[in-house]
Amino acid sequence: MDLHARKTNKSRVWELLEELDCTEPGSFANVLSKYYADDAVFEVFHPFNTIHGIPEAAEAFWEPLADALPDMEHRVDIFAGDLYKDEYWITAMGHICGTFTRPWLGIQPTRKILFLRKGEFHKVKDGRIVKTHILLDIPDVMRQAGFYPFRPMPGTVCMQPGPKMHNGIRLGDDDPRQDALDTVLGMHKALHDYDGKDLASMQHSHCWSDHFIYFAPAGIGAVRGMDQFKADHQQPFLNSFPDRHGTEHYCRISDGPIACTTHWGTLTATHTGSKWLNLPATHKKLKMRVADWYCADDTGKLHENWLFMDIPDICMQLGVDILSDINRSGS
Repeated sequence: MDLHARKTNKSRVWELLEELDCTEPGSFANVLSKYYADDAVFEVFHPFNTIHGIPEAAEAFWEPLADALPDMEHRVDIFAGDLYKDEYWITAMGHICGTFTRPWLGIQPTRKILFLRKGEFHKVKDGRIVKTHILLDIPDVMRQAGFYPFRPMPGTVCMQPGPKMHNGIRLGDDDPRQDALDTVLGMHKALHDYDGKDLASMQHSHCWSDHFIYFAPAGIGAVRGMDQFKADHQQPFLNSFPDRHGTEHYCRISDGPIACTTHWGTLTATHTGSKWLNLPATHKKLKMRVADWYCADDTGKLHENWLFMDIPDICMQLGVDILSDINRSGS
């Protein structure tokens, strides 16, 4: 691995995030052009989806977001990078915060501070970003604005913090250790052993610390420890999607104690139950966009896990448009 290139690529993405925070309205295309290839592709959670090129990314995503949050700033809790399939990927996870002063996606402003959960993956080639994936917790924005669209969350609603040991920002060029990712992949293998009936068929408890925290998006909430994890996340999810199956990640990397994996349409499932979000079973087959960031403790066990899931897109595939519903309600 070229550690100098790795550090340089990290620096470029870090500089991008810093500059986005101080970009004037109407100038986002100019800023993006300093960091992105002309033909860069942006994949963003619904309703943005696939965006081609810098001008469209500025017009469709960044300018409206900055209009809604004019004092926005990135508050990054995890920043890491590594090679995957001989391509450099840089990832960041945390929040964009700002004063919610104008409507965004039809969600009416609160004129109070808003925390938008945001994760991202950037593929860098020859000093330019050629592809970006942006993951957003839009239902949590709706919750903060008073228009939460689902049944009460089984987990806890909270401001989701970064790693306990404050070791998520990996700006250096130190050679990444792989044991965190090895633990994650071992845990994933155990999850695929699910027999469709009994959660105990998945032997993955040894991968986690005793009091790990699972930070899931709005609709699920945060849980602590294996008992809560099974009751508030695994059981409702597998009741509704018992045949869920993931194939190839588009990115999985490790950097020190940080590891992350992500699917973009390569996690498939059939919606046959109603426990997840209390949405009636549709028996539709769907594709999910998800990503997980993990932080391992000093023993190599996973102590924290942050999940991002494109819930608005899943709902659309199930015939429920939560953003149209909020607009029709007159909010």
